[in-house]
Amino acid sequence: MRIREAELCDAAALLVLERTVEDGTPHLLDEAAELGLDVPAMTRRLGQFLSRPNWTVLVAEDEAGLQGYLFAVGGHLRGIAHAARINGLGVAEAARRKGVGLGLLRRLDAWAEGSGVRRLELKFMAPNAAARALYTRAGYLEEGVQRGAYLVDGRLVDAVLMGKLVSGPDEEGA
Repeated sequence: MRIREAELCDAAALLVLERTVEDGTPHLLDEAAELGLDVPAMTRRLGQFLSRPNWTVLVAEDEAGLQGYLFAVGGHLRGIAHAARINGLGVAEAARRKGVGLGLLRRLDAWAEGSGVRRLELKFMAPNAAARALYTRAGYLEEGVQRGAYLVDGRLVDAVLMGKLVSGPDEEGA
């Protein structure tokens, strides 16, 4: 499995993968479908992510094509530009439990260190035990819970907030 930064030419395959992953789990919002993303819109979205120094999209691929993705969005103000939020992570069903998610997170760590991002953060639906285990294994610590953060099938679902410092704590931060 090769993990790399996405390219504009990945837009079509990434869109198919994102829709497939979102359709296959109750623990993800149907972002691609709800936003009405098509290939030109995904290409623009990728361009936006790849044009900013503290944003990235990573993909995992094998001989069959894209198997995983990770979107990370950095802060837009000086005081939060050192932090990036994972805005989506998904792995094709056939590639799950094979280290793809962990590989994407490890590659994100390397990207963060190289791009000056010192903090990574994320949130996920509390019932998603697999996500909790993955993020914990990758070194994220639980930082809080947002009660009723998601509305899923008419029910409020809590979000778990996690984060990690990539370059280590500074003198004042931790």
